[in-house]
Amino acid sequence: MGITCYNFNMQDPNYFVSGSYDEHIRLWDIRKLGPSKSYLDQLKLGGGVWRAKHHFEKSLIACACMHENFQVIEYEDHTRLSIQH
Repeated sequence: MGITCYNFNMQDPNYFVSGSYDEHIRLWDIRKLGPSKSYLDQLKLGGGVWRAKHHFEKSLIACACMHENFQVIEYEDHTRLSIQH
């Protein structure tokens, strides 16, 4: 499925997130890109992820999704994504 957005973490530019039509947001480390599974974590959000934007100071990502409106995602130590409630 096609990638619809990507956004780098301004505090640590080695990490970025991507959103796609397959309903997933994925967390990446550019130092680990390669031919095999190179994303660190993924989370299914419900509907294509149209936009993803890192918060400037906190470990949060705001996502705009096709079917689930907006989701706020938290990431821990650049390795795990979870939906913030």
